[in-house]
Amino acid sequence: MRPNMRLGQKILLIVFHVIALVLCILITINNIQLRWRLGYIIFWMVASSGISLYFIHFSKYLLNVMTKLYAFCWMLYSVIGILITYLTFDSVYCETDRYIMKKPAEIIGFDTAILYEKKGLQEIEKQRYKFVYPKLLLSAKP
Repeated sequence: MRPNMRLGQKILLIVFHVIALVLCILITINNIQLRWRLGYIIFWMVASSGISLYFIHFSKYLLNVMTKLYAFCWMLYSVIGILITYLTFDSVYCETDRYIMKKPAEIIGFDTAILYEKKGLQEIEKQRYKFVYPKLLLSAKP
């Protein structure tokens, strides 16, 4: 026996998914770098709400099929998202109260370091240093 969701709960889930999806698209299009890995959190909120649409049941057959197909696409996209999250996760070299220096996750390329300035929830790129090996500099003893 399948538990029934009230209409308000269905609408709330769909509205949450649409708002989070629009926010995720705006962040991606405008190339905004968010602090504290908030971009990953927003993506996973969109993915999990998209997957949870699978469990919504409507009275119309075609609407059910389209919802299940949409949720299945989000399941596949989240598998790809795990790979993208792993490949684009950039580690922090050092951080102060105003700046943060990160090592970008690059598959092919030269070692670089990127200096970001903290502004609210954003990290704004200030300088990109190429051919930098901060790990060697940090491990060197005077």
